[in-house]
Amino acid sequence: GADVCVHHLVEAQAQKHPDSIALTSGNLHLSYRELNDRANALANHLLSLGAAPGKRVAICCKRSADLPIAALATLKSGACYVPVDPAYPDERIQAMLDDARALIVISQSDIQLPEHQATAVLIDQFDFTQEQLQTQPESPVSPADALYCIYTSGSTGKPKGVQLSHAGLANLLRWQLQHKRLSQPARTLQFASFSFDVSFQEIFGTWSAGGELIMIDEDQRQDLAALAELISREKVERL
Repeated sequence: GADVCVHHLVEAQAQKHPDSIALTSGNLHLSYRELNDRANALANHLLSLGAAPGKRVAICCKRSADLPIAALATLKSGACYVPVDPAYPDERIQAMLDDARALIVISQSDIQLPEHQATAVLIDQFDFTQEQLQTQPESPVSPADALYCIYTSGSTGKPKGVQLSHAGLANLLRWQLQHKRLSQPARTLQFASFSFDVSFQEIFGTWSAGGELIMIDEDQRQDLAALAELISREKVERL
């Protein structure tokens, strides 16, 4: 129905195909059950820090499995996520965190963040195995709530944050699921920059169809020969 949020589409796949592979990143292969458990654990931790509909969680991580897990966890908490590229200059990161009034920033221990008010959660040090956190979070999130807030390049002045609701992406994903070719659980490369809205379509389009999301790091993304080799080795079906 129309009262669906984006993470509900992923949770439905975790119930239907718990043992199918949802995420591959290097040597890491997570099943839908493992993905859902990890995202639940992180989401419950975010809720304990005040995450809720209307609140914003910045995600400032290098390209790895951490990125889509952090995004899914943020949606499960009801909060809206703000992608922040760790390669940006400090002033820009600081300006984005301030402008978004980020409550929490999910990052990694080898990233030096500039001064900000947000509570830092280091995802590479987070213990996903805490059983008591793996239950499905209770968040009063609705399709009208914001899913992400993405900042423009700022080429014509100050970068501005643009928000999209769950309904917007959920409608697109539901349309894809009615398409014969797009509804197949394909092995899909997560290629787009996390600061570009196509990445959310790659991530959640793959997971809502029960497909396997294949992550690459920034070096592989820039090196076409290495990328071609990875696409053939991982038998990538969709790009």
